Amino acid sequence: TPAAVMENQIPEQIVAERYDRLHHQLNQVAARVNREVLGKRVEVLITDIDGSSATGKSRDFRLVHFDAPANARPGDIAEVTITETKAHFILGDRDSVIIRPTRGGDAFSSRKAEARPSAPIPLCLLHIAAVCFEERLFSSSGSKRITKSFSVPWP
Repeated sequence: TPAAVMENQIPEQIVAERYDRLHHQLNQVAARVNREVLGKRVEVLITDIDGSSATGKSRDFRLVHFDAPANARPGDIAEVTITETKAHFILGDRDSVIIRPTRGGDAFSSRKAEARPSAPIPLCLLHIAAVCFEERLFSSSGSKRITKSFSVPWP
């Protein structure tokens, strides 16, 4: 910005101190706001599951972490009681989690099933007769393409 090259710049030490004070203040405000939901039940859209840990967003977009039951899927809605809060996320109680299946969770399960590989094909059943190579060359002017193909018998 133009201010970056103006005279009478504020010393970096003062800039750093101001940043630290601002960052501290923002964290205090965020922690205070998150404490408002302590002990309450919130609905959470599950966005990720890693092992037995789930992450999602509440209706008011707070980041929520909780231990997920086995039937939880990304896309489902979890009802969770909040037991702990931090400045940038809230934590839900494992024993209070109720999962409400949704079409989003169904879609996740469907896509996950499609991604599973089918039965592996044993390599001994494959028969490779030859390896084919194709070399594409261009003339010095770039206007004419010359293609050479050849096969090498597979041992």
